Amino acid sequence: MWGLMILSPHGALFTSFVDTTQDYSAFISVFPPVGATLAFMLTETALFLGYTYYVDAQTVAATEEQLVDPTFKPHVLDNLDDDVKAERDRTHNDETSLTAPLRIERLRKVFPPKRVGKRSVIATEDVSFVVNTGEIFGLLGANGAGKTTTLSMLTRHLVPTSGNAFIVNHSILSDFSKGATHLGVVTQV
Repeated sequence: MWGLMILSPHGALFTSFVDTTQDYSAFISVFPPVGATLAFMLTETALFLGYTYYVDAQTVAATEEQLVDPTFKPHVLDNLDDDVKAERDRTHNDETSLTAPLRIERLRKVFPPKRVGKRSVIATEDVSFVVNTGEIFGLLGANGAGKTTTLSMLTRHLVPTSGNAFIVNHSILSDFSKGATHLGVVTQV
C-alpha cells in the first residue's frame, strides 16, 4: 500500500479509502497512517498540477518574432480573387493598417498527419486582413475553409504554424495577455 500511495494521488486516495472503511490488518501488515496518506495526496497533487501547468505554458511559450513556415509555397497566392489580393496588399503595405485594432498577417496553420505516410492538413493558408475601428467584419467561407482555426489562433487556443496577429498592436505570440483585454469573440448568434 505504501508503493501505491507514493506512485500517484489516486493511489493515495485509494489507500485512504481502504484505511478508513474497514480493518484490513489481517491481510496488510503495514498500513500507511491516514495523516501520511493525506500529506502524500496533497504533495503529489501540487507536484502534478505544477508539472501540468509548466507543460501547458511551454506549448504556448511567447516568441518575439513572427513564425515562419518553411513548407509554405508562395505560388498558391497567384490564384487569389482581386478583392482578396487588394486586402492583402492593404494589410501589408498601407501605413493606416498599423493602427487598426485587429491586424492579421500571413497567419497559417498546418496540422501534422494523424497517421504515418499521410499528408499534413493545411487549415489556413497565409490569411491576411485588417479590421478598422468602427468596422463590422464577418469571416465567411465554406465548411473547412479555416474560419474556426483562424479564430482559435487569434484567441491562442491554437499556436499558428507561421504568421502573426495583432490586437491593438499587441502580438498574439509575444504579448497576448495585453491584447486579449481588448478581444471579444462571439462564434454564433
